[in-house]
Amino acid sequence: MIEGVFPKWLVVLQGIIAILFGAILLIWPFEGTLFLAFFLGFFLIINSVLYLIMGASAEDSKTRVISIIIGILGIIIGFLALVYPFAIIFAVELIFAIWVLVYGFGNLGVAVFTGGKGKLLLGILGVISILFGGIVLGMLIQLPILTSFVLIQVLGIYALIMGILSLLIGITAKEDIVATE
Repeated sequence: MIEGVFPKWLVVLQGIIAILFGAILLIWPFEGTLFLAFFLGFFLIINSVLYLIMGASAEDSKTRVISIIIGILGIIIGFLALVYPFAIIFAVELIFAIWVLVYGFGNLGVAVFTGGKGKLLLGILGVISILFGGIVLGMLIQLPILTSFVLIQVLGIYALIMGILSLLIGITAKEDIVATE
């Protein structure tokens, strides 16, 4: 059984953030790409330092070892993101393509099992996401360098479409969106 509540304000906020993100990538694609890589690098380093602290203070030896390993690996990957931002961006693009497919199938599933307003828009968003994710994944496999340049622009357009649809879903819903089977 699929159940859940999506507050209207959260769907609207998701839409606004996606629209801003899409606009930034379309207006400043190179800077937007570097910002993403550096943000990811700094996030990984900060998060991994916290894992090292948690590991050092853990009482259980297994938790300590696992936390310290995660912390060290995260710091290494974070520094790699700062030193080799475009290699990290390629990895993120690959993960993103897979996530968009999962997101699309998830939205399509919720649209099928959700009653009320927003069902059609959610279904459209799901189908667009599945198509987009499939195209991006195929391009990354066949033309990785060209895809990295094109994907930033396409990602900006996708974020704008996703943001507009999310905004419309949140604005047109009379109450919180409830998913039930």
